[in-house]
Amino acid sequence: MIERKLGLKKGKGIFLAYDHGLEHGPRDMVGLAHDPHYIATLAYKGGVNAVIMQYGTAKRVNPFLKEKRINLILKINGKTLLTKEKYIAGLTAQVEDAVKLGAKAIGYTIYFGSPYEHLMIETFSSLRKKAEHYGLGVVLWSYVRAPHIKDEQKKEYVGYAVRAGYELGADIVKVKYTGSMKTFKEALSYTPHGNGFYVYVAGGSKSSRFLKDVKDMREAGASGLAVGRNVWMRENALEVLKEIKKVFEL
Repeated sequence: MIERKLGLKKGKGIFLAYDHGLEHGPRDMVGLAHDPHYIATLAYKGGVNAVIMQYGTAKRVNPFLKEKRINLILKINGKTLLTKEKYIAGLTAQVEDAVKLGAKAIGYTIYFGSPYEHLMIETFSSLRKKAEHYGLGVVLWSYVRAPHIKDEQKKEYVGYAVRAGYELGADIVKVKYTGSMKTFKEALSYTPHGNGFYVYVAGGSKSSRFLKDVKDMREAGASGLAVGRNVWMRENALEVLKEIKKVFEL
């Protein structure tokens, strides 16, 4: 069960996301944030349930992660901002890489509605089967993104993303916040969650109203948060983690 693998308290938890270097390039890698050892230390001091990293980053801090018993979710696909193609993410690692690093789960992104949706679904299904064979958890970055879709955070789309991840066999789906407690609660209402399936929210770009939104996310029914920039781009990063843990009663 995913709860045991990642030490989740009735499904509740916090993941410190640090897969931004590939996805965003130098834009977010400023100050202390450029150093994965700083992030790993922050994860340890903050007592998060897992860190999320791409393979190249994870292998360089893996001795520290193992020494401090920090759970790793290995992100195994992604893309850069340099490409004009926004609707597909390529493989960056394999399930065997996650096993080699001692990861507890893999992470994978699907852009539902994309012209390449079928390819990402097929790849995910194969990876999910292999991850389960090795006893790894499966976390799906479940986003609706396509040329014909203008508002990715619309409640119907977020609700679809949650349900699609449930149908495809993810243990946890990471979705976008709709922007309000009311609409997010409606989005979650389309899918049963708990008992091995949980909804986590993407922290998003640094925001002044972040902690208020976190409280609303939890009130709406989210089980946890996969947050990066709203923590490690702040000088009071540890304090912010403590506040998030209070909200989720961790």
